[in-house]
Amino acid sequence: MRPGAVMVKYDELHIVQYWYLFLECFIGLIYLSLIRIQIELFIAYLKIPADVIRPRFFSSGGKVKTSLVETYHSGDIKLGLAYIFIDILSLTLWYSLHNKRKNLRLLILFLNTRRNICPSVDKNYHRWINIFVLGNVIATILFAVVFACFTQGVDGAAEFWTLGSKFSNKKYETILNFIGGYAYYLVYSEYPISFTLSTCKLVYRYGLVLQQYNEDIKNLNYSSITAKCFEIANRYTAIEQNIHLLKDTLSFSLFLMLVSGFFNIYTALSYILTYDVPLHICAELSSNACTGAMIIILLTIYCSRIPEYMMAIKGSVGSVIDKNQMHNLNLVGEVRFLTRIENKDIVYLSAGGMINFTKSFLLPAFGTILTYSILIVKLE
Repeated sequence: MRPGAVMVKYDELHIVQYWYLFLECFIGLIYLSLIRIQIELFIAYLKIPADVIRPRFFSSGGKVKTSLVETYHSGDIKLGLAYIFIDILSLTLWYSLHNKRKNLRLLILFLNTRRNICPSVDKNYHRWINIFVLGNVIATILFAVVFACFTQGVDGAAEFWTLGSKFSNKKYETILNFIGGYAYYLVYSEYPISFTLSTCKLVYRYGLVLQQYNEDIKNLNYSSITAKCFEIANRYTAIEQNIHLLKDTLSFSLFLMLVSGFFNIYTALSYILTYDVPLHICAELSSNACTGAMIIILLTIYCSRIPEYMMAIKGSVGSVIDKNQMHNLNLVGEVRFLTRIENKDIVYLSAGGMINFTKSFLLPAFGTILTYSILIVKLE
């Protein structure tokens, strides 16, 4: 690595730090506003009779605007708590990653020293990630526009966001509904998916490091093993240390993401199993279900690749040992170094140390969500 490369990266981090600070403050205000609205609505619902609270907060001519509003309109405490838990989990997720920023910086700096690994594959993946991120942002805006259009002209449509305050100008109500809808989809869709995509990209880059290492092992022959065995052993030690650091850094965050994904799917299933779904709520429920499914599927697929690549490395090392022992019986010391790599344990990325990510996790996960969603909905 050239001198000063690390300093350049730190300078870049400091340059964008102010923009991130502004974005974090904006998102934080949105979260606090939504939680405040939800808590006050729950308190109001518990303390005020139904014939008083419903006309005050939900005077929309009997029309349902979003499943979040209908949750409080119907008094479904279980579904309402699911929405609040998603808010709390997202805030906790942000703080957990913020507290791990030093570890994340070390993990990224390690990857920056290996930028030449599979450049064509990484470039294509980077392009697809950018497309997904852009699509995520555009989808949030489109959903907010659809929400504002559906609520346009509906009496009391903006009272959910203003806690009962009314506007004489309908244009202001439309603008407020767009802002409220955008905040809603930002919190429950765009923000969780952005966390997931960022995590998947970090894990993917470490998967590329392991994949490239496996290719280098396969290309070893008995004539070059003497010169490269020490370098190969040291490389694997460095990679393994960073994989353990990656596991420790993301463990709690992965758990929060999974639980958030479960709650997103639950909000959709619970509403579908409990109420008749109007056409204008289908977009919101689809967004919740797709968000939760994407979180679980993407995390499982990408995190399960780390142990798969490590298992492939062990197989390649064993094959190299067998071939070189047949060609040259004097490579005892070199083979010993390779044997140490072969005997290393496989590292599984886990969610809070409770769930190891393997591809076999997907089917039981969705089965569990469906089962417990039905049980919770039927619970009186």
